[in-house]
Amino acid sequence: LPTQGTPRLRGLAGFPCVALLLVTLAPASMAVGEAAASQDPEQRRQKRRRLEFVVGALGIYVSFIQYGRMQEQIFAYTSPTGGKFDTVWFLQLFEGLSNLMVARMGQRLHGSKSAMSQAHLALAGVGQLLGRYCFAKSLAVGLSFSLATLGKSAKMVPVMLGSLLLGGQRFSSRQVVRSALIIGGTSLVTYSEGRSKAGGRSTAKGIMYLLAALLCDGAVGGIERRIKRDLRASGQEESPFDMMYGTMWYSTVGALIPTILLQELSRGSLFMRNNPAISTRVTKAMIAGSAGQVFIYFTISHFDTVVCTAITTTRKLASVLLSLVEGGGQSLSKLGWTGLFCASCGILGEIF
Repeated sequence: LPTQGTPRLRGLAGFPCVALLLVTLAPASMAVGEAAASQDPEQRRQKRRRLEFVVGALGIYVSFIQYGRMQEQIFAYTSPTGGKFDTVWFLQLFEGLSNLMVARMGQRLHGSKSAMSQAHLALAGVGQLLGRYCFAKSLAVGLSFSLATLGKSAKMVPVMLGSLLLGGQRFSSRQVVRSALIIGGTSLVTYSEGRSKAGGRSTAKGIMYLLAALLCDGAVGGIERRIKRDLRASGQEESPFDMMYGTMWYSTVGALIPTILLQELSRGSLFMRNNPAISTRVTKAMIAGSAGQVFIYFTISHFDTVVCTAITTTRKLASVLLSLVEGGGQSLSKLGWTGLFCASCGILGEIF
């Protein structure tokens, strides 16, 4: 446990609980509003979906902006003795345990409503674990955070391919155009920011790990789409916490094995004990990541993995806008503003 920043961490610890309450109470409050409204059923349905989209998007933005900042600081940290945090499986294990605990709380609060294929959940859990590991490992072996984020800007491409090939999803011309705007715009913003920062670096191993992470993202997107399709075919109600718990269970078990075999449990614990600053950052990342996962599965349950990926991809835009509002001498080039406009048009198209 961290020994620094404890009061602030106590406040952050309630963040996942707030997320659980929000995604549980939001549908009920929307239903009450619909019952009191005089709109026709189609207007009510569209209004409800827009509100659900906004809840999921804002939750993902707030959670993963903090998570991304902490993750960057974790792998950029150098101890007084020159050591670096490189126990990536150790980090994945404790992220998984945190997510699993929050998902279980969600099941108790929201109820378990669906019986999902354990084989599909296992594949999704292991694929998600490998994707997170490969992305974190790309940072650990020296790939700059700006370049890694630029690569992640194209995450929608493998997710759409996975949903098409594994999940049987079809995309309209409008969806393709929206996705192209989001991918292109976010890439321009990320490239513009990375070009203005010193220290951006590339390593062959880092790029290989990044490509592997994107491949895993595509496979997981297709499997999750398959799970949703099977639930609808059997007439079962989708529950975000059932999918989250099942996926995180296999993800956590999958992380436990290499953590023990590679002796990262003892090395990671020792490094955190000797470096309270990194311990605080890891704890903050776990808290923010768990809250973010709640909103991710809420969005997948009410929409699909492609819409969820569009939101997580454009998280970079929210981060850039926040930096501009905070000031600190940061500015955005014309290329960056162009990308921001394109991606904003794409994400607004998802709402309207």
